[in-house]
Amino acid sequence: MSALQAAVCPDGLEAIVGADDAKWLTNEARKAKERVERYDGADGAAALFDEEDASDGGCEGGDGWMEWLDLFFVASAVQWPPAPYLKYHSSIGAIGHGDVVWAAGEELARRILAHEAPFEAVGMGTRVLEMGAGCGLPSLAAAHGGADVVATDAPVAGGIVALAATARRMGPTFDGRLRVRRLDWGDAAREGPFDVVLMADIIYAPSAHEKLLDTLRGVFEANPKAVAVVAFCLHGNAPDDKVMAFFDRARERGLTATEVDVVQRGASESMRGVIMATDPKRARVHTWVLRLS
Repeated sequence: MSALQAAVCPDGLEAIVGADDAKWLTNEARKAKERVERYDGADGAAALFDEEDASDGGCEGGDGWMEWLDLFFVASAVQWPPAPYLKYHSSIGAIGHGDVVWAAGEELARRILAHEAPFEAVGMGTRVLEMGAGCGLPSLAAAHGGADVVATDAPVAGGIVALAATARRMGPTFDGRLRVRRLDWGDAAREGPFDVVLMADIIYAPSAHEKLLDTLRGVFEANPKAVAVVAFCLHGNAPDDKVMAFFDRARERGLTATEVDVVQRGASESMRGVIMATDPKRARVHTWVLRLS
């Protein structure tokens, strides 16, 4: 096996993502390196990863993170302007999801930091699951306040590596803990039980509603007192009534669905790069709460 094909986990990765996902990511890294080698040849890859990495096995002799951030197109950490002590990485390899902080995620993070409804009791030791975490801003806010957080997203390697890099960077500043896992909607969430589920802008596709509710069912079975907080904007991906039908499906499954409020935010800086910032609807955040009936 060539030096480029060798893939070694960055230091501390397994503690953040768990053994199974660390193994999966290492395999994804190996495949990515093979693609680079086929496309660019060894000399081109040396320029990408730098001469030393290409010649001596990459991660060996260092913590390995910088190579993986380059390999998975993970951007440098940026501050969230409303709370500059929260910094996050993003991945352009997870376009529209792991590379954008959407208004709904900002609103959940703001509420968590302010202990505003429905997050008055979220704090030290609260067990939190975020589904479809993307850049993970709500998870960062919860872990900052002392919660034990598992941030999950689809099995897209760039997005998971970006979340892991964020957890590594921010972990020492937290009063709580942030771990990262991949999660296909419809599957059971690992590492539970959970007290709170965070869902920021993930009901935009009606075709995913049943799978989202399947995952939530497992959360409520493990902890009947759990609460799921759903924040979303109506982006026009589907008719508004089809998106709102998520709450009808939830009620059919024995959940109560209660609207908290609607807040008009401005488009975040990262949103302006992908949408028309003049459309207020895409930053008008609806917040609902789901509980077991």
